[in-house]
Amino acid sequence: EAAKNSSIGTAGDIINKGANAPLSDRNSSHHRMKFEKGPEVGGLNTESPELQAGPKIQLKNAQLERNSTRHVKSSEELLSGYGERMEAEMQQLLKDIKRVGEQGEPHATFGELFDDEQVANYYEALVGTLKAAKKKGLVEYEGQILLKGISDSVVISLKK
Repeated sequence: EAAKNSSIGTAGDIINKGANAPLSDRNSSHHRMKFEKGPEVGGLNTESPELQAGPKIQLKNAQLERNSTRHVKSSEELLSGYGERMEAEMQQLLKDIKRVGEQGEPHATFGELFDDEQVANYYEALVGTLKAAKKKGLVEYEGQILLKGISDSVVISLKK
């Protein structure tokens, strides 16, 4: 057996010879998966070099799966955080409309709100917050979208 294997050569010899290697060299037992008796799983010899990388690949796949799950959870947390932020902004909006508008009146114009320094510093997107508050039935105003300049005189009222 040893004499037979030595005449075939090593895997390095076969790689160096490339396509010019004799067919017997290219099909040597060094390059084929072995189906011999011994430590095996499903008929495959687990000691063969081809399967030695298997556990490493499985470990890498498990790490990738764990990381993807971690990112999904953080996405859920992120969305939850955005929802909480939007709720807080809508509650603050109700206070700001009372503060910016005329004393005792539950309304303000879009221009007054937009130009207020505290409002400008607090809201990430005032128009988006107004739209969400309108959809939830917290405020009312005419039109679908508010634009600075064109919509400055639009009255935004609190719903009771």
